[in-house]
Parts: sequence; structure tokens; C-alpha cells
Amino acid sequence: MKKIVYDPDPIINEIRAVRAKIGRKYPTMEAYFEHLRNLPSAAELHEQLKAKLALQEKRREHARLSRKQSDGVTKKQVYVETSVISYLTSRPARDVILLARQQFTAKWWEQRDEWDLCLSSAVLEELADGDPDAARRRLAIADTITKIQKLPSATMLADELIRSNAVPTIAAADATHLAIASTHGIPLLLTWNQRHLDNPSCRQKISAVIMEMGFLPPFVLTPERLLEKEI
Repeated sequence: MKKIVYDPDPIINEIRAVRAKIGRKYPTMEAYFEHLRNLPSAAELHEQLKAKLALQEKRREHARLSRKQSDGVTKKQVYVETSVISYLTSRPARDVILLARQQFTAKWWEQRDEWDLCLSSAVLEELADGDPDAARRRLAIADTITKIQKLPSATMLADELIRSNAVPTIAAADATHLAIASTHGIPLLLTWNQRHLDNPSCRQKISAVIMEMGFLPPFVLTPERLLEKEI
């Protein structure tokens, strides 16, 4: 018959097993208990859930507002960001991805009368930078698009986007574009900037900050997606 060996102190062994498991994530037991102390309370979790649900409802309302115009009656307003005009006026690229973007942008431009286009002084400043000949081509296109002013509230919103790390400091210009479009209530922001603007990984935080400041965030998309009516 197999001899049964009883653990002389199962509680100690259980504690050791727990400590071993905790040790894989926390260097000391004190660090683990500090983690427990910092866990949110039930009330805090409830408030977080309420905030999340409110954010989802605001997004749904934003989607309803952006679709609430009849076909052929009201044109959807689009804020045109700098990169779109740069692709539109640049010389044909050798890189296949860049060339495809140029072609989608050119096709979108041919159909531009379907939308109410606008841009800001922030876009004009960026378009004027760089090679003089290229800048002239970019500004010539910009001259055909409606200009909107940067409202004082846009400066506050852009600062908050950076302060909250929704947009990095090095992308302050991108925060400005988002803020101008939001404070004017423009439903769409057109861009090829997929690092800080059309980036799913930071979209939720950007939208949350904008709505916390009392505005509706624009739906950010590329000319390719706009042509596919992905709105």
C-alpha cells in the first residue's frame, strides 16, 4: 500500500505558493499590499463605469448627428488637414504605398464637391513651410478651400490634449487640428497622418478628452476611406 505523506504545515506551504505566484509580478509582499491598497473602491468602479457608458452614448449621439443630413440637401463638412494637400500636390512617388495614397487623394479631389471643405490658419502655416515651389503649389490648392478661424477655446482644448498625454508634445500641431475641428463642430477630419491623428490606439483617449471639455470629436479618416463612404 502506498504510504500517504501528510504535509506537516499546509498553511505555510500555501503561503509559500501564494508568495511565489505574487513574486512573479511583485518584487516584495509590501509591493503587493501596496497594489491592493491602490485598487479602486466599489464606488470608484461604479463612477468609472458610468463615465464609460456616458462616453459611449456621446459617441453614438455624435454618429447620429454626423449622419443627420439628407442626401443632396446638406453637404457634410470636412476639415482638410495638411497631409492631404501635400499628397495632392507632390510629384508621383516611387514607393507603391505613397503612390496609392496620391492616387486616392487625386480621386477624392475630383469628387470634392460632394463635401463642404474647410481648413484653418494652422494648415496654411504648415503648407507654407519647406521648398518654395512646393509650398506655392500647396497654397494654390488651399486658396480654393474655405478658411475657418481658430477659436480661443481651441487653444485651451489643444493644451488639454497635450497635458493629458492624449497627443504627444511633439505633435502639438496635430492637437491644434483636432481642437479647431472640434470647437467648430466639424464632423469629419481628413488626413493621411496615421501616427497621431488617424490612429486607433490613441483615438479613444483623444475622444474622451475632447468630450470632457464639452465638444464632440471629429471622425478622423483618410481620403481612401472617405471615398468608400466609411462614415
